[in-house]
Amino acid sequence: MDEKIKVKVPVEFVGESQAIKEKNGLLVKAMQEIEVEALPTNIPRSVIADISKIADIGQSVYVKDLKFADGVVAIVDGESVVATVTAKMTEEQEAALSAEVKPEDVKVETEEKKEARDAVKAAAAEPATAGKTPAAGATPAAKPTAEKK
Repeated sequence: MDEKIKVKVPVEFVGESQAIKEKNGLLVKAMQEIEVEALPTNIPRSVIADISKIADIGQSVYVKDLKFADGVVAIVDGESVVATVTAKMTEEQEAALSAEVKPEDVKVETEEKKEARDAVKAAAAEPATAGKTPAAGATPAAKPTAEKK
């Protein structure tokens, strides 16, 4: 029991942010749980993230801001965002997102990738086939003829 182990512990959000309460911000939780390393006897039930420190929209709580018990170390980078407060969308922004999309405007990713692969193959095939014999079953390319004067 003297060997440290890595486990994921839930993040518990506490407090009331002034950015949410007074400025009508929206809390975005980037992490629901955080990986920590500790002795089995020191593993916490949860890690507390105090969002009351967020005073303005755009501010965040980072892993480095969390308080861990003695012997508990976060595995993730201290600059990782745990939660942030963003501005809510305006009605105009929501309308723009919900604007009707025509089916012909939507391109399937595989179609785009196929077009790109075909273009690469065509570009690679031109110099590679110059002066070589065609593969079995392929039609040979026409050879350029010199004009006679």
